This record gives sequence, C-alpha cells and structure tokens, in this order.
Amino acid sequence: FCDQNEYLTKDLSQQTADLLWYQLYHDVLFELTHDEKARQEMIDACRSYYRDNIKELEVIDKFENEYRSEEALQWYLRKSFIYKIISKALRIKDFDQLYTFRYFMKDLTECLDREHQKIVESGKEILFMYRGMKLTNDQIEKFKENESKLVSINGFFTTSSLCSTALNQAMKLSKDTDLILVLLKIQYHVQHLNNSGIVAVNVHFGESTYEGEQEILFDLNITFRLESVKMEEGMCLIKMNASNEGQLIKENFIKDSRRQMKNLSTSILFGRLMCDMGQWNQSQHFFEHLLNNSNIYNEDLTKIECSLGEVLQWKGEWNEARKYYDRAYDRIMNVKPTRIKDSADILLNIGKIFYLEGKYEEVGDYYEQALAMREENYSFTKINNPCAPNRRRRNVLSRIRASFQSVLLSSGGLFHPCSGRLWTRKFRETSRWFRSKYATNRAEPVDEQSSQTHLQEMCRNLQETGWLQLMEIHLDNYVPIAISLHSFEKILFRQAKYDEALIFHKQALAMLEEYYQCPHIDIAVCLGYIGQVLTYKRKYDETLDFCQRAMSIYTKYYPNGHVYIASTLNYIGYVLYLQGKHDEALKTYERVLAMLQKYYPSDHVKIAVCLTAIGNVHYEQGKYDKAIGFQKQGLQILQRY
Repeated sequence: FCDQNEYLTKDLSQQTADLLWYQLYHDVLFELTHDEKARQEMIDACRSYYRDNIKELEVIDKFENEYRSEEALQWYLRKSFIYKIISKALRIKDFDQLYTFRYFMKDLTECLDREHQKIVESGKEILFMYRGMKLTNDQIEKFKENESKLVSINGFFTTSSLCSTALNQAMKLSKDTDLILVLLKIQYHVQHLNNSGIVAVNVHFGESTYEGEQEILFDLNITFRLESVKMEEGMCLIKMNASNEGQLIKENFIKDSRRQMKNLSTSILFGRLMCDMGQWNQSQHFFEHLLNNSNIYNEDLTKIECSLGEVLQWKGEWNEARKYYDRAYDRIMNVKPTRIKDSADILLNIGKIFYLEGKYEEVGDYYEQALAMREENYSFTKINNPCAPNRRRRNVLSRIRASFQSVLLSSGGLFHPCSGRLWTRKFRETSRWFRSKYATNRAEPVDEQSSQTHLQEMCRNLQETGWLQLMEIHLDNYVPIAISLHSFEKILFRQAKYDEALIFHKQALAMLEEYYQCPHIDIAVCLGYIGQVLTYKRKYDETLDFCQRAMSIYTKYYPNGHVYIASTLNYIGYVLYLQGKHDEALKTYERVLAMLQKYYPSDHVKIAVCLTAIGNVHYEQGKYDKAIGFQKQGLQILQRY
C-alpha cells in the first residue's frame, strides 16, 4: 500500500494495464534464459550500479562466490543490494532492469513456489496476517472511496503473523503528527488460493522473539479485495481478502487477445502490452531479445517482426518499422498455407505508414490489397443461402472497406482525417461504383449533386438490409465491419448528413458491444464519435451523456491524466462552453490543462489549444485581462510551429 511516502498498491479499476503487467511478467519470467551468461550479466550490472560503494561491492563479491539458486529467498529477505534494485524495478515496472536480473528473479519465484507448497500441504485453511503503517487522512479517504475494489501490490509484499509486531513496526515509523496509525489485516484462504503464492519464514524482529512468529511474504501476482476501512480506538483498520481475481482477469485478457490474433504466445502478448502502455523502448528491447535468441525460444518470428514494426511505428521510426513489416510479410508469403489475416494486417500497417508520410496514392494501393485478402478470410455463416439482399450487403460492405479505409481508426482508437483531395476521389469512386450497381441509366454523367444523391441511396440500401442483419454475420467479423462503418460515417459527417452518420455509428456501437460484452476502449472511442455528431445537431445534453459514458470506460483502463481522459474532458469543456455554462467549462478546462502539462512538454500544441480555450471562456465572462493573458500564452506556443 504505502511505504511512508510511496504507494505500493494501486486501484485496479483504473490501472488494469498495471495488473496485467505484473501478472504476465510473472508468467514470462519462467520462459526467460537461466544460464551462466544471465548470471554474469546480473553480477556485472550490480557492480556497475554500486561502483562507488565499497561496502556494497564487498557484499556483491560474496554474492558472486557463495550464491546458490535455492538461497534466493534468504538473499532477498536480507534487504541487501539486490533487494533494493529489484524492489525499485518492480515498483516502476522497469522490465529492462528486471530482464538483467532474470537469473535471480526466476530463482526467487521458484523458491516462493516451493515454500508456498509447504503451506498448502500443512492442511491449514485460513491465515491472518498484518502490516502496520502510517498514512495521511487523504490517503485513508482514498481507501474508503475504493472499498470493495480490487488492488494489486507493485512487487513482493511482506507482513507479520502477529498483530502486535505489525503495530510495533508502525510505531517506529515517522513521528509526523499529521500521520494516522493504520493496521492492515489480510485474510488468506489457503486451499482456495493454492496457485497464489505466499511464503512463511521464521524471523526475529529486533531483539525479542515471539513463539510462532513468522514473516509472510506475498508473491507479486497476488491481488486483494478491499473489504472495509474503519476507525477503531484511535487507529484505522483496513481489512482485505487475498484473491485470485487478478489471475482470472489475466486469463480473460489472454483469451480475448487470442481471439483477435491466433496462436499468440504469452511472451509476445507481454511485449505488446508494454507497447500499449507506452513503454516503447522496453517493448522494443524485449522483442529484439526474442528475435535474436530465436534458436532458444520457440516463438513465431513473423509475429515478433510485426510487433517490432508496430513498436517502431509508434516511436515514429517509420523506415525501421517498414523493414520489419517487409521481413514479416516476405516470411508469411514464402510459407504455405499463406496466413491471410496476418498478411492483410501487415499491409494495413504499411498503409498507415504511407498515410503518416502523406503518400496517399500508396495508401490506397496497400489498403485495397489488404482488404481483398480480408474478403478471403472473413466469412458469413449463411453463405449457402446467398439471397439477393445478402449479396448486395456483402458487395456494399466490400466496397466500403476498399474505398474508405484511408479514414479508418487506428488500432489505438486515434482518427487521422484524410486530405480533401483523397476524400473527394474516394467519394466519387464509390458513388460511381454504387451507380453501376443500382442506377437504371448508367450513361448518366456523375456530378457533385448526383454523388450526394447516390450516397444517400447507399445509406438507405444498407438500412434496408436489416441493419446488416447482425445475426448473419460471424462474431469475429464484428470489429472490422464496425471499423468500416465508422469510416463510412466520416464521409457522411463531412457532407453534414448527421442523421445518416448517427445510424452508422450506432450500428458500429451495437456490434462492438455485442463482440466485447464488457467495457472496451473501442466502445469508448465509438461513444465519443456519437457525441461529436450530436454536438453538430446541437443536442448538447445527449452529447455530454455519451462523453461521460466514454469517460467511465477510459478511467477503468488508464491512469488519471492519460491523454484519452484529457481529450474527452476537453471535449466536455467545449460542449459546456457551447451551452453557455462558462463556470463549469472553465473548471473542466483547468483540469485538462493540469493533465496536459503533466503528460506533454510545456510547448506542446495541445497545451496551446487548451490555453486558448480558457482564454475564450474568460472573454465570455467579461474577464478581458485574463482572456488576453491566456491567449498570449497559447499564441507564443503556436508561433514556434
């Protein structure tokens, strides 16, 4: 929880990604190399870290000469140099450092497993353990707000089997009168949680020894359910139950990920999770390790190369990303049978790079190749009953995906608006195609007005097919089709066809909710787009409702201040401004500014935009001096661009 000035636990309803990181790291650890090279790498790193500390260097020499794998637990509990390095690395999720110490970490985890099995075999059913600490009143209030939620430890966690010992330890902590004495009481059902490791070690606290006293060490993959927070006799009593829910969340995450990418190993999934969390360098290093040691690890080289390409693409290293994509694509095409979905995904990623580089003609070529491949891969369950409406629906969907892929959402939910020239060309191509299928006079010239007319007709035809008859489409196809519907909506939005645009967005939302069956980032993005359309229809209350729904999802997956949360709050502020609720808008924009200043460098364009928005609110409030001040700050940043 809190080690004086630092939290050791986090609210997992907001930090699901962190929970998954610790759960997956625990599993990946057993797959890493454990040899003399890894051992020496660890020792060299220790000497480098403590190169100016003679006392610690002497301990490191002793460690090198005397250490045995079965003694890892004893070395860790001594809180020596290796304890300090590992504790810090776990707290900040520094996988690069933890990889360097993989030799010891694997030994330690195996020691924990062996010792834990002794507890299971002892026949004990329930254990109680305690930890004393001191917290501020605000920290205690935070615990109260999170009663019944799941929490996870950022590393290994030690407790005592005796309540008195835990309290005595807490009393020795800071003498700050603003801190409140806290006793943490944990209940552990041994037989129900036999896969969640704890270790009981006989110890001596200070100079006195109590009969039966033990130090209890929790493994890093254990989670807890926060049961209650109460004040009793001048101290705060926090009760928690050890839980295996973290492992269930991990298993569901792996299952869902493998639905989207078949045969995905735990190691590759962990690397991709680090990428999703913005840990791009660590993700890159891990994938490079897997690739360079492919003779040791039985991993899918194509998935590793493709994942490396995605990491480098996020880093903006597009040329390097393209090299890995090309290698992965060549590897796929040279093996039979061809993995159609994987090859299509690679082509789409290459297309995204061309889009980011402004090479729009190449974008269309790669997207059309990719989508042609996807047509082979995606199947409809009622393919043996190809009635006319079904054929028409499939044809329309096929052309939508081929023509409007340039405005697709990226996998991270970010939308990149295409250039006007490319949009116009794609719009006209699709209009001409539609007329070739449905118009009675094919010789009739296609002009701007007729294009708009046929676009409306296309909307009607899609609606007449029964909202795409979801029951006839295989569940695995929901996400790509939903993305295509988003893309088509963008065309309608640009034409100010807001009612039609809403139809497509709401259809996409229905598909995504049916597919995921739980809150998901893709659903949040879709809710945001619906809110955007409603804003243009001046339905501001409905807009705020959809934005709040999106916000409730983002706050479950991202920490407070994340760019998605800031962007959604910023839009809420804009809607409040349009409603004339200037006080509420100002408070919202100020929250956004604080988030952006923490997340971005001080001269980032988004900070400039937010400063300008705050200036606009002050202007509407008649606070002209403040308005000018904020507008100048924003202008100074924008002038650098």
